[in-house]
Amino acid sequence: MKQLGPDCPRIVRVYNEDIEQLEYPLLTEPCKPRRTEAPLHGKVIDQNMLDIALHHLIRKEGNQYSQMLRTAELNRNSRNSNVMQLISRLMFEELRNAEVILCTCVDSGAYRIFQGTHIRQVLHDTGI
Repeated sequence: MKQLGPDCPRIVRVYNEDIEQLEYPLLTEPCKPRRTEAPLHGKVIDQNMLDIALHHLIRKEGNQYSQMLRTAELNRNSRNSNVMQLISRLMFEELRNAEVILCTCVDSGAYRIFQGTHIRQVLHDTGI
């Protein structure tokens, strides 16, 4: 789809929160792994998706609060509930602006997806 250039819809790739934590670990209590999912060992984020990955988009230069978020993370302030609220706000903003959201079936039920968006159509691809 990205080959469409300027005609390409705004795409956001949402990864599992556990996978996001591999790149941007938060100083919160570790969440228990879901029993239905395979272990994360050896899982990597597709390098071709970095520019559309939600957890990268919220930290991208030019976002209104991205510098504040990066500073808080560098200061290891991630336990602060204000930082967690900021992360949620930035994610909701990105998802609301998306025209296409790519995610797994499991992650399509995540709070940030169903609370932050107004989905009109779902395409199911078992290969994602």
